[in-house]
Amino acid sequence: MNAAKILIGGASLLLTCAHSSIGYAQTDNGSNGNANGNGSVLSAGQAQGAVNRVDVAASYIEQAPADQAVVESKYTRIIGSHHQVTVVAALVDSDIDSGSGLRAGDLRFGYSFTPNQKLTANPWVPSDVGIGMGLSIPTGDLDDGTGTGSWRLAPRLGYVATIGSNFVIAPSLEYIFSFGEETGAKEIRAAGISVQMLYVAPEAFWVQWTPGYVYDIELDDGAFGNVIRIGKLFAQHFALSIDYGRLPVFSKTLGGSTTDYANVWTLGVHFPFNYGQ
Repeated sequence: MNAAKILIGGASLLLTCAHSSIGYAQTDNGSNGNANGNGSVLSAGQAQGAVNRVDVAASYIEQAPADQAVVESKYTRIIGSHHQVTVVAALVDSDIDSGSGLRAGDLRFGYSFTPNQKLTANPWVPSDVGIGMGLSIPTGDLDDGTGTGSWRLAPRLGYVATIGSNFVIAPSLEYIFSFGEETGAKEIRAAGISVQMLYVAPEAFWVQWTPGYVYDIELDDGAFGNVIRIGKLFAQHFALSIDYGRLPVFSKTLGGSTTDYANVWTLGVHFPFNYGQ
């Protein structure tokens, strides 16, 4: 499985490699998560509980046989405090050395529901927490490596817990499967478990680490991977983040399968805002 296809396919099962950029408004019992009132994961910086966010992320993917680049634009909207919807459009260069350039990749949609936490669109809030579903539409081109050549669904079961006033942990289980494959497209059936661990400082600086394990059912092979993100909110409507991910790439061989790893570096720009609140 091509690493770029993991990234643009709707779910890496590990984590959507930080193209999603946790601050929560408050718990359902009405108590603010910050006991000392000095700012916390619930109210860090000047984000002020944004309900919209636009993210732009540029990734360099180092893997065999060809290095790749992906540029993603994502829109996130919070609906009714507990619901989150996302739309992601990608441009993909499947072989940087060939000079083919960026071309349209697969289009993705996501939905998340966190019944025990009120969500915001602050830049440290991931787009793939709680109970949810991912959908990938094959708008990219399978032949040139910019698309998967199949529709993909990824249901997710997860939980979000706050620990103290600045730390969040969000474990989740995910299953991804493909359908409507084009000729030559790989059938996907895979499952994964991941744990997003997030610390947000009162100064709106955040660190997120997401380890996970992916099991490819079709190839009967599995491997661990992880992504780490560091970010900072510089103004009410502007934040930056840097990510590094080491993600497994499974390949079918005559003897069964092999597992390689892709190194993924990502620079993200985040614009939270309150329009339509």
